[in-house]
Amino acid sequence: MPVEHTWERTTAGVARLLCQLRLAVLLLALAPVVAQGEVLVLVAGVGVAPFSFVPAVTWPRRGAVYARSFAIQGADVLAAAVVTVVLEGSAPVFVYDAATVALWGLATGLRPALLVATGLALVSFTWVRDVGDIPGLVLAGATVVSLVAMAGAGATLGRGLAALARTQEELARARVRRAVVDHRLRTARDLHDTVAGEIAGIRLLVATLDDLLERTSTDARTREVADMLGQAAEAAHEDTRAALCALRTGGETVEPMTRLEPMTRRELVAWLEDWSARTLVAVRPDVDEHYDAVDAARRGAVTMVLRELLENVRRHGGASHVRVLVREDGAGTSRPLLLVVHDDGRGLPGSRASGQLPAAEPGHFGIVGVVERVSEMGGTALWTSEPGAGTLVRVELPTQDENSTPGWHEPAGDRTREKVLDG
Repeated sequence: MPVEHTWERTTAGVARLLCQLRLAVLLLALAPVVAQGEVLVLVAGVGVAPFSFVPAVTWPRRGAVYARSFAIQGADVLAAAVVTVVLEGSAPVFVYDAATVALWGLATGLRPALLVATGLALVSFTWVRDVGDIPGLVLAGATVVSLVAMAGAGATLGRGLAALARTQEELARARVRRAVVDHRLRTARDLHDTVAGEIAGIRLLVATLDDLLERTSTDARTREVADMLGQAAEAAHEDTRAALCALRTGGETVEPMTRLEPMTRRELVAWLEDWSARTLVAVRPDVDEHYDAVDAARRGAVTMVLRELLENVRRHGGASHVRVLVREDGAGTSRPLLLVVHDDGRGLPGSRASGQLPAAEPGHFGIVGVVERVSEMGGTALWTSEPGAGTLVRVELPTQDENSTPGWHEPAGDRTREKVLDG
């Protein structure tokens, strides 16, 4: 909750009490006036009553508006001046003016409250001077002193309550941070006790497999697959270890996972060729020759998104060929980075082929991760597919100084599909 709303809640009790005090003064002062049949005085009293009633009811929601609005403050002071003039000479007038000064000291601080006190004191002098020289001076001095004292008291109380509101807000944020840390640590424990343990077991099995292959006559392809399995297990182990460290430290003191670091153009092409060799799916890379000049954040995002998209091709696509296009799109200095992955596999189910976000199946979070990663950078992603005709995924990542709004948008025309299909 914003500090502003916390301040409203914190000061609401005092503000409501001061407003209710002013309403009580009006009722006490107007009762004998009504009995005497003075209609104009009654109308004036009814007219100024909302300036106390409305804040008393709405301060927890609108207190900050009252504190910022010069128009509301001016109207309230004018209402207090009207009360002072209409009820001149009556003792409750001093209480009303004192409550008004204290209220605006609470809401706006000492200086504005002193201005209000000065104005109300000057209005009071219009009838105090008629009391007599010595009594008038004494009464005038007492009026000024009491109003200034109430301004100081209101301002002091306002500062204290504002500090309390800030403290409450800091405590609320600290509780949220603590809840996040607790959740992260719980996730780290669960990950360590499940996935990390399984990966450690896979590494041991791979080591045993290597020993068996060393003692038996095995063809080269089998050994190659075993080596790739071992490399994948080691990479998964390192990634899991880095993820556990990031969860436990908040990601502030851990080096990035090696395979997730931004790749150069040569490294990206080599990685694609290696993926093709491991999966037996032909890859045709088309990476912009100026790719190395792209900022590290977007190159890192390309690495992560491409890994997940190709993993989907391997596990679900049933494709034999994949085209990967990576280049800056359009003209000018702030050009979005375009990533297109097009396979010739079985395509998405009909309900997913509309170009919107494919629905995540229970237990499958890869596409959701792609969307979240792209959206965090202000980018867009689009799936286009027909059952049996392959899948095309288009991702656009804006430059970091662009204020792009995350979301789903139709691409500009079908230029990307033409490049992929005809290139």
